[in-house]
Amino acid sequence: MTNETDERKLDREILADAEAQAQRSVKKAQREAREILEHAHKEAQAQSEAILNAARERTQARTAIIKAGIEIEANRLALIARENTVQMILEEALRQTQNRSRPEYAASLATLGVEAISKMTGEAFVIGLNAEDTASLGESVLKAVAEKVRQRDGREVVLRLDDSPPPIAAGIIVQSEDGRQRVDSSFAKRLERNKNRLRLETAEIIFPNKDDK
Repeated sequence: MTNETDERKLDREILADAEAQAQRSVKKAQREAREILEHAHKEAQAQSEAILNAARERTQARTAIIKAGIEIEANRLALIARENTVQMILEEALRQTQNRSRPEYAASLATLGVEAISKMTGEAFVIGLNAEDTASLGESVLKAVAEKVRQRDGREVVLRLDDSPPPIAAGIIVQSEDGRQRVDSSFAKRLERNKNRLRLETAEIIFPNKDDK
């Protein structure tokens, strides 16, 4: 009886020890599993934040590019509108100067003729007006130019109208009798020569710099 009881007691101790080891192993496995899950969760969270940050940076960069593009396009359109406005004003100014009904039209032709002759040497010059001005104003312009040159420069000049009126809308073309000197003072040519300066001056008037206020 004693031997049998000792054996059962030993079996129970062995079984209890085995169960204890098993429980320890289970708890260790559970702890390791939790640690693995927590680590994986942290890594996933870190990767997610990195992906989100990268996405935010790309979005911000793209937004900045879009905004810059919009600003550039807006500036381009504003410059085009400004240029068109200035061009319209210059064209209207040219139409006004070519208006023959203006009282000062004939006088402006004479003034341009005197200015042209002042740039040339000699005494004999050919005055070129368009066909309409040649017929209606030619002789009076000749007299006015000769008189103004005499008064301003003390020069006596001989003038005649061009036998072949130049194809200009308005203004005057003066050349020496020998054809070696020529000044084109047609209104369109004068506008072309002074286009950049006139554009700047016109733009400054209609688009004043805000910093100057």
